[in-house]
Amino acid sequence: MTQYKNQFVAYPELGEFAEKCAEIAQLAYPAGAAWSVETFKRDMATAKRAYLLRYDHDQLVGYIGIIQVLDQVDITGVAVHPDYQRRGHAQALFEA
Repeated sequence: MTQYKNQFVAYPELGEFAEKCAEIAQLAYPAGAAWSVETFKRDMATAKRAYLLRYDHDQLVGYIGIIQVLDQVDITGVAVHPDYQRRGHAQALFEA
């Protein structure tokens, strides 16, 4: 049985997720459009950054990256692993 869960992670605890998020982005976006691991690392090392991560058991299947500026939150990226696309995971992240 599938067990989905979300995890909210904020700066400075984000660094360990850079490689996994980059891997999903590389699979989810057209060639050359996804952020590199280094770009994720730089983004995640910046204050006011946070990510909402979506898991199938212990496997990361999607994320939303955000930045908070004053009372505004901007989305910096969204991706769902292709094997999990069109199943409502991005919507579930937006609704969390």
